[in-house]
Amino acid sequence: MNRISKLKTNLFFLALLFAPLKTEASVLDLECSKFRPMLKNDELERPEPPFCAESNFPFQDEFDFNSCKRKMIEYQSDVRDYLRCLVTESDKATEEYNEAVSQFNQRTKYN
Repeated sequence: MNRISKLKTNLFFLALLFAPLKTEASVLDLECSKFRPMLKNDELERPEPPFCAESNFPFQDEFDFNSCKRKMIEYQSDVRDYLRCLVTESDKATEEYNEAVSQFNQRTKYN
């Protein structure tokens, strides 16, 4: 295989690598990926609050408090990411709806 053929082959595989990945429902998006239990699933899992936040017992010591505080900060970040994901999902649903209406309206022109 000559050098140009190798280059074309490598470019082809790079194009495949960076091509959009499709799931059954939609294009896989990184923004929502951590909230999907299965890649083929459109269902989103909401972040769960850390157990330490809902405990009825006082913190045992400073280490226990700081550990729970870190978990709460992580939970806060997860909830923010989840809300951004919901906005993205809402935008996608609106686009799909508008496209379906447009296609429906196109069909009515032929009747």
